[in-house]
Amino acid sequence: MSIGGIFTKNNIYSSKAKTKVGSFLNAHKITKQLLKDQLIRQLPTITRVRNKRQETFYCITGKGANYIGRREELKSKVPKSPNNVMHESMKFDIALAFLRLYPDYDITIRYDVIVNRIKPDITIFLENRNTGFKYHFLVEIERKKTIDLVYKGKVLLYNTIKPEHLKQAGLRPETKYLIIYADWKFDGFLRPIEYIDQREIALMEKRIKKLAEMSKDLPDKYRFLSFNNFEKINQPIWLSNKNNKSAII
Repeated sequence: MSIGGIFTKNNIYSSKAKTKVGSFLNAHKITKQLLKDQLIRQLPTITRVRNKRQETFYCITGKGANYIGRREELKSKVPKSPNNVMHESMKFDIALAFLRLYPDYDITIRYDVIVNRIKPDITIFLENRNTGFKYHFLVEIERKKTIDLVYKGKVLLYNTIKPEHLKQAGLRPETKYLIIYADWKFDGFLRPIEYIDQREIALMEKRIKKLAEMSKDLPDKYRFLSFNNFEKINQPIWLSNKNNKSAII
């Protein structure tokens, strides 16, 4: 529910499992039971599905929202299966990673925030449960053929955001822009236990460094990461446009 009431079995895999088969056993079991109890329902697919685990989306039902006491959060508009299934799956991977990896924070995830006519893939609001300190992030997941496309299409676009634009959107002046990159040939459906082609991952890591270097003259508001690291977003592996690696919190 916290990521928008929609998911795939692929998103809810068991990251600590030792085998590929084992990592999906619980996801299959949970989904089957939730469907049986009518707490979720399967969304109709737009085209032929190549892999049901990866490309079949499910959404929470009114009964499901009532069951967890969050009926008021359920949107009246019935969601549709997304057009770009890989991008949407990658988006939910990142959203879930924030929920899983920052347990000491109250987290709000939104997809409808617009800042200076820019609509991020995800806008994330974090508030520390002990101190009340807040962090805000605008997240873009870019699966492109070249990093030039990312730099021109997203990095420079975000540089047009001014403090007043952030304020109008209810965001802190210190809001960071998280650019998460994957090469267009990289299979975003793969889980880390399935990563075999280390050359492809090394290429993405190399390109993300180049993207950060290209952005060095811009304000220090950007953080870059290759998508294969989505399970590690809480670690000090984010590359700034000043060529430093650090955690985002």
